[in-house]
Amino acid sequence: MLTIAIDPGTTKSAYSLLDPVSLTLHQFGKVPNEDLLGLIRDNAFGEAHLVIEMIKSYGMAFGDSTIETCVYIGRLIEAHRRPYSLIPRKTIVSELCGKATAKDSNVRRALIDMYSARFPSKLGGGKVPAIGTKSSPGPLYGVSNDVWSAIAIGIAWYNKTSRGLI
Repeated sequence: MLTIAIDPGTTKSAYSLLDPVSLTLHQFGKVPNEDLLGLIRDNAFGEAHLVIEMIKSYGMAFGDSTIETCVYIGRLIEAHRRPYSLIPRKTIVSELCGKATAKDSNVRRALIDMYSARFPSKLGGGKVPAIGTKSSPGPLYGVSNDVWSAIAIGIAWYNKTSRGLI
């Protein structure tokens, strides 16, 4: 089952269309929210299951931009018109890194290690073969910034779901 995993933002959101079983990345990027809404509304991702990182306050105050992101999450869900899942950040990092206090750099490293182990014959060149280089790309070539989180969202959701924990 393909998963469209989204790391939502106030004006732009990162997404990944992936098969979380095989870890195959079909598409990814960071696009303006209205563009992503249009893709979902137009069924550009087919029957992919929608998974979105959900905002949690964990007792902390938050501002207008966080509220705007919450509104956008609701718009994504409405545009999808099918079942969806929400997963909080601490669940994502705990699943991939083993602790809820892990940082973005830890999540990135966990994904690189996961892809390196899964695709040893498809590794590219350079210092980080799972990413590779332009002339010798790896399976994660082109992934940057918030897209790492989008990939992590899809994989963490699948792992937790397949064990019956979500």
